[in-house]
Amino acid sequence: MNPLLKTGASKPLESSDIGPPLPQDEAEAVHARLKSHWDRLKAKSDKPSLGWALVSPRQRGEGGPVRSEATSRTSTCRAHRP
Repeated sequence: MNPLLKTGASKPLESSDIGPPLPQDEAEAVHARLKSHWDRLKAKSDKPSLGWALVSPRQRGEGGPVRSEATSRTSTCRAHRP
């Protein structure tokens, strides 16, 4: 079982259990990627889709998609750090 899940099953998780987000998952970085994808979609269509902006594929080093990648990586959790 994932150690973070084990901790969460025994007590409410605190921010110290999870650790800080990765730089690419900070709000400012995520906002910049979303704005970039949104602006690109607006340029292509008069009815852009926010859904597509949120799930846009990685574009030339922009770091997309907008959704957090940390949720699937156990290395971002303090419980998994050496």
